[in-house]
Amino acid sequence: MRKRQQLFMTHDMIQNEIMLKLGSKLTEITAGSLAEGLDLPGSDIDIMYVIKDVEEKRDEKNTKHQVKYTTLVIETDNEYPGFTRLRLLAGGERESYFTSPGCFEVTRKGLYLSVNTFVSINKKMHHHHYIVSSHSPCLLDHCQNVDYAYCLRSKYLPYNAISWASRYRRQWPPNSVIDKIKKYGCLLVPVGPRILPDCNVLWRLSFSVAEKLLVHSFNYTQLLCYCLLKLTLKHIVYTNRCAEGLLCSYYLQ
Repeated sequence: MRKRQQLFMTHDMIQNEIMLKLGSKLTEITAGSLAEGLDLPGSDIDIMYVIKDVEEKRDEKNTKHQVKYTTLVIETDNEYPGFTRLRLLAGGERESYFTSPGCFEVTRKGLYLSVNTFVSINKKMHHHHYIVSSHSPCLLDHCQNVDYAYCLRSKYLPYNAISWASRYRRQWPPNSVIDKIKKYGCLLVPVGPRILPDCNVLWRLSFSVAEKLLVHSFNYTQLLCYCLLKLTLKHIVYTNRCAEGLLCSYYLQ
C-alpha cells in the first residue's frame, strides 16, 4: 500500500513538472482508491485538474485595483452546507480560458460562474485528447475507467471547517498533516446539490486532497479497517436499492 501511495505521489510530481515546463495553467492531482494505496476489486482512479490562473477570495477586502488573475468571491450558501457560489469580483490582466465572459450567469447580485458552461468548455477542450462522456461533475475516458474533473482551488478552509483543525485529539492525525490540510484549503467542484438538479451556480466544496493526506497517515490497522469498510459498502450496502447512494467513501474516512 505504501509503495502504491508513493508511486502516485511521484507520478503527480513528475506530471506537474512537465506541465509547468509546457506552460500549462493546470495542476494535476490523482485521487480515488488507487491513489490512496488501495487495490480492491473495482478500485478507481480520479484525475483532478486544478485551474491555477483563477483566484478565489473569502471576502472583497484587501483586493487590489489591478489584479493579475480573474478573481472570484466565495459566497457560502447557508441553506445548502457544503456548497458555495462564485461571484466575479474582477477580471484579471490575463483572461482565463476557463472563466471567459460567457462562463458567467447574470443575476441581480452580480455575475456568477456557471457550472454547466464550465463543464462544457472543459469537455470540448478534453475531447481533443480523449473520447469522453459526461458524468457530472467528471468526464469519463472512452474506457470509462478514469474520471477527469476540472476544478478550482480555494486557499482557505470554509469557516465551518476551521474548528476541525483545533479539535481535541489523541495523537491522530498528527499536527503536520493538519497543518498541510489547513495550508492547502479545499477544492471547488462544478456540481450542485442533488435535490436541485437545475441549479447552475452552486459549487460543491471538495476535500479530496485532505482525504488523501489523512488516508496516507493511516497506520496499518487503520488501513485494514478502511479496506473492510469499503468492501462492505460496495458488496453489501450498494446491493440494497434502498441504501444505494446514501453513503459515500469519504464518510468512511
